[in-house]
Amino acid sequence: MLLVGLHQRWFEGINYLTTPDGCVDGHIAVSVVTSRQYNDETEEVDSLIYMGQGRTNQKLEGGNLALEVRQRIGNEVRVIRGEEDPNNKNKKIYIYDGVYCVSNWWKVKGDIGFDKLKFLIQNET
Repeated sequence: MLLVGLHQRWFEGINYLTTPDGCVDGHIAVSVVTSRQYNDETEEVDSLIYMGQGRTNQKLEGGNLALEVRQRIGNEVRVIRGEEDPNNKNKKIYIYDGVYCVSNWWKVKGDIGFDKLKFLIQNET
C-alpha cells in the first residue's frame, strides 16, 4: 500500500494530511485500513463502523480529527480492508475497496470506561 501511494502511515489505520502537507482544514483523511483488530464492525458490504485512533481515551485529534473533517466537508476517503489469508492464518490480504463517505461519528464508553470514537463510513455508489 505504501509503495503505490494508497496508505502512507503504515502503522496507523488512518492516513491523513496536515496543514504543512497543503490541506486546507488542518487535518484531512486520505484513507483508512480496517483489519478487524480494533473492534471495527466490517460485516456489511457497503459500510463499516470504524473505531477511532488511540488506545485509551480517544480524542478528536490526529487521524480522528481528519475523519471528522471529511464528514463535515463531505469529501470521500479511500477504504482498504484487511482479510485473513485463507492459506496462512497468520497473514492478512489487503483489498482496496473504493471511495466511501464518512457519514457520521459519535463517542461511546469503552469496556473499561475510556472514551472511544466510532465513525460510520459508507459507500455512496
